[in-house]
Amino acid sequence: MRPTVTVVITVKNDAPGCAAALESLTAQTRPPDEIVVVDGGSCDNTLAVVNEFSARLPQMRLVKANGANIAAGRNIGTKAANGAIIATTDAGCRAAPDWLEKLVAPFEADPQTDFVAGFYRIEPQTLFEHVVGLATMRDN
Repeated sequence: MRPTVTVVITVKNDAPGCAAALESLTAQTRPPDEIVVVDGGSCDNTLAVVNEFSARLPQMRLVKANGANIAAGRNIGTKAANGAIIATTDAGCRAAPDWLEKLVAPFEADPQTDFVAGFYRIEPQTLFEHVVGLATMRDN
């Protein structure tokens, strides 16, 4: 039996980043069974973006957590999740199409697996992001 997987996404005031993250989840080779978007109190059009994606991602639901930072948002999303496996990402991140499939594979291969981690590649959009990326992620 295939385990159920929940993807938890944290966001606050990042409508374009939220759209990028959700768009990448629509193209997964192993779609998530559930998506929990935890909003830390957005006052831009982030919630409108989430609502727009709800038709394409019926397994998605929104949890409002005003004032929650990323860490608190992940904890809140994890508590709200129904999946046996929980994967986390954030608004602004774009998952490769096989991200979830590869992340879940060790759990499916060995039920004794407790934890799996991945890596990310930066895609700087501004000079500042490029400089920070060079300072913190030199091999990317």
